[in-house]
Amino acid sequence: SAALWRADNFTGAIRTLYLTPPDATTGKSTAGFLTGDSIAGTIYNLVQDRQEYDGYVETYTVGLWESTGTNTLTASTPVATGLDPEAVTLAGGSMNAKLSGTFGGAGALTNDAAWGDFTFFMNGAIPLPFGVYDLKLGSGDPGGIFSGKPTGATSWTAKIGGAFNYEAAYEYGYWLADVGGQWNAAGEITGNVSNGTYLTPTQMGTLSGPFYGLYTEGETPDSGTWVGQSIGNYEGADLKFVSDLYPSLRYYNGSDWPYDSISVYGLLGGTDSLWGSSASSPVTIRALGQWSLYDSPGSTSHIFNTVTYSHNYKDASMTTYDGGSYYLLYGGLELNGQMDANIAGLYIKDGKAGFLIGSIAGSIYQDIGMWNAEGSMYKEEKIDTNVPAESLNSNIWYGSLYGNMSAYPNDLSGSIGYSAVRTLYDNAGTTWMKGGIWSFDLGGSHGGTIVTPWTAVVGGQGDFAPYYNGAFILDPGYWLADMSNGAWNGNKIGADISGAYLTRHQMGTMNGHLLGTYNNTTWQAAGIGTYDNGQELAYSADTLLGNWAHYDAAAGLVTDSGAFAGIIGGVSSIFGDLSADINGMGAYSRSLNSPLFMMTLANAYGGPETNPFRLYYGGAAHPAGEGYGEWFEGRMMGFYAKWNGTKYTEFGLLSSDKLIVDGKESGYSVDGYLYPGIGMWNMYDYKYQGRLTSTKMADGEFASFTVEESDWSSPAPIVGDLQGTMQMQTAKILEANEGWGIWMSAAGGSAPETIPETGKWAGATGWKETNEYGKSSYTIASVDGYAGDGGFWAGVSGRFLNPDNMGIFTGDLVGILGSDTWQAMGIGSFEAFPLAYNGAFLEDNGGFGYWDFVNKKFVTEDSSTPPLP
Repeated sequence: SAALWRADNFTGAIRTLYLTPPDATTGKSTAGFLTGDSIAGTIYNLVQDRQEYDGYVETYTVGLWESTGTNTLTASTPVATGLDPEAVTLAGGSMNAKLSGTFGGAGALTNDAAWGDFTFFMNGAIPLPFGVYDLKLGSGDPGGIFSGKPTGATSWTAKIGGAFNYEAAYEYGYWLADVGGQWNAAGEITGNVSNGTYLTPTQMGTLSGPFYGLYTEGETPDSGTWVGQSIGNYEGADLKFVSDLYPSLRYYNGSDWPYDSISVYGLLGGTDSLWGSSASSPVTIRALGQWSLYDSPGSTSHIFNTVTYSHNYKDASMTTYDGGSYYLLYGGLELNGQMDANIAGLYIKDGKAGFLIGSIAGSIYQDIGMWNAEGSMYKEEKIDTNVPAESLNSNIWYGSLYGNMSAYPNDLSGSIGYSAVRTLYDNAGTTWMKGGIWSFDLGGSHGGTIVTPWTAVVGGQGDFAPYYNGAFILDPGYWLADMSNGAWNGNKIGADISGAYLTRHQMGTMNGHLLGTYNNTTWQAAGIGTYDNGQELAYSADTLLGNWAHYDAAAGLVTDSGAFAGIIGGVSSIFGDLSADINGMGAYSRSLNSPLFMMTLANAYGGPETNPFRLYYGGAAHPAGEGYGEWFEGRMMGFYAKWNGTKYTEFGLLSSDKLIVDGKESGYSVDGYLYPGIGMWNMYDYKYQGRLTSTKMADGEFASFTVEESDWSSPAPIVGDLQGTMQMQTAKILEANEGWGIWMSAAGGSAPETIPETGKWAGATGWKETNEYGKSSYTIASVDGYAGDGGFWAGVSGRFLNPDNMGIFTGDLVGILGSDTWQAMGIGSFEAFPLAYNGAFLEDNGGFGYWDFVNKKFVTEDSSTPPLP
């Protein structure tokens, strides 16, 4: 009970619980509340005296009181039914609180010396989700004090909240409420506790009740001390799931990520089952907890990224109360009394596994050290799993993300600090989830005004998932994502994140959200999301060597720039009936004066394609234009060998689509985009992306597979519409030794004064050299193509002849055409055929003949006029 105790009367209220006698038929009882709000009575003061002790004087009154009001108690409808009265016992615990408020927005009143208790029924070992509380708020410092109170009667409002504890029933928890009413001119305080919520490890609900108090004015009537009391009911529902929250607040100071001197802890839970939720029907989640400063904070705004998981307090397992389990990444921002977060998680329920996705937003009440939040969450089912729900946490694979972020045209950049990647795998089996969840802290600098909605790109390397190869092994790769719909207002940052990832064994998509804060020069944000749609690759290749270069007409190819590295792969086999898709992602660095690139790739370590292969990729980078960024393109060619377990049985060529077909562009180069702000590149399969095909060139039995590369030849002249020089390098399989292989070329020269309006141009090149056998070899080729938008593309078709062989070579050039110079890289294949005779022409039966390079045979002509070879 609680009341205002006056000189000769009192008024107040009563809150208590009832348990009915057993029903005569069922033997069961019901339970609920007894409530009385009109409790009144008379006070009889019999003796008033004073006592002095060691300089302290206490005045006290001894008397009687009598209840003289109607004193009606009303029983609520039963809150609990079907109870075994023998199993029901009364239990209780302690509670505390702080209060902070104003007088209608003016002045201040606080109370830091609040204590009390709560009482509830236990049904066996389980606390029933309702009870009554009795809270007392003390006077003095640090008890109840006020200042700035208006004269006379005035309204008041405040926030009140704290913690409560009953360890025997694991009923520690938190509560938060509004309180307000009137302060009259006679020193009395009345009001109501309303909009109250509480959250424990097993239940969640509401609380309310009347409030009574007294105040004493100090030296001035607008300040003094006060005391108060509230009694009330709390009622809720059993939780279906709950988690402990301990986020650590961090901020970016321009170079480091210090943790700030703030402790945050609480609970997150819900009373509806997660397992029936969906994106269109999410469940409500709530969080409630305490907040405290243990030193002066280093920043006025923060971000946080933390981990939590399902916690069953009834059996000490890491499951939900209705079966199933989850593991959550939880991250967001704290700013100006606001705390927002995004959530991404993994779950297992009844042999199914997938994602949990949600968000939550709330408020911080620093004056009383409390915070609360509310949001929603839903599941997305992904796979079947043999992992039991209770074993989820021991079957989580841990990874990380690394990388940078850059926005354009805004002056906004940053890098990743803390990060987490989590996915599910069966550590007792061989399966894993082709997807997972991720989070990162991202911070950096900005140049002032940011135009919104801002966009950016973020990416780098990552450890995404394991793969199984007799044991679970790390599968590293790259990731790249766009940030869009960027918000930048009121020191708050937000954006959507969407992109892709590529490892040696899978590729897929990434999606998520960013929340953060900024000040005058720096910013920090927390990213949370999922990676999904993981497709297993049929082949993948690592970069053995990658360089950027430029071409000097006199010196030839000059590799004076940075690296070009990464992974390429596809979901279609390079040995299938259809061509294989080409996707890629990686990192690079280059000088803008070096637009040409060369890359050598080979089977990724532990990759899905076990037959060895080597690829050569060459081309040029092109500057950004209206509506698109920097990009690059070229052509791929390479070698493969098939291994039967004891020997190699087949050698052949790998080739992407030709760029020039019958003098016309095909549109099927192997192209991608460059992201210079973060030093990343990517390429993906689409309608006009080149694809890889394989061509068998040699059968046999071989003990080894060795690719041999020649030195670069001396520059040879190119004449025609584009003039300059070209040098070449060849590669072949040493064991095949049948005169076929791959050539790479680099070319360049002075830019022509004009190019035909059609963009078409034609040229030729040729040279004499001494081959590897010390014999003279002659080469001649046409170089024809088209130019436009600062780039040009050409088909190369040529022949070579030496005393032992003659042959053909074809391929493509890709380059850039500037105002002063042009530069290009080329790649193609060659094939040589042994000569039957030496001579200008081949005579047969009185006529003349020639070698048909296309059909690889001698053709005779019965004519007195020798044909051109």
